[in-house]
Amino acid sequence: MENEHQITAASTLKADTAQKPCVYLLVNLDNGAIYTGITPTLIEQVRKHKNHMVEGFSKRFDITALVWYEPHETIESACQRAKSLKNSPFNIKQALVEQKNPKWQDLYSDLCAEQQEPALQTG
Repeated sequence: MENEHQITAASTLKADTAQKPCVYLLVNLDNGAIYTGITPTLIEQVRKHKNHMVEGFSKRFDITALVWYEPHETIESACQRAKSLKNSPFNIKQALVEQKNPKWQDLYSDLCAEQQEPALQTG
């Protein structure tokens, strides 16, 4: 019974990610450039980055791999977290990624699968 509750709670948390504001880190896996962002719609926003529809730093440096994200209850708390991360040195961001994603894999497809959203086909 306890395992059933844990599985349900984990599934609910994953399902809620698409509905909550998120802070996220994207990287260019070839050159290590990193981008800190905030969005109320994580999958949609990452899809825009992957299609190079977001002007600026991420587009210029082809930063499209989602390597870390953190859901928040409010957009205000997400903004505060994003602001602190944007001013943090790379090693702080590196430690966050490596805690949850030590291989620095692109989490986008897995997130889409969890949310039952079609993943963007790039190519």
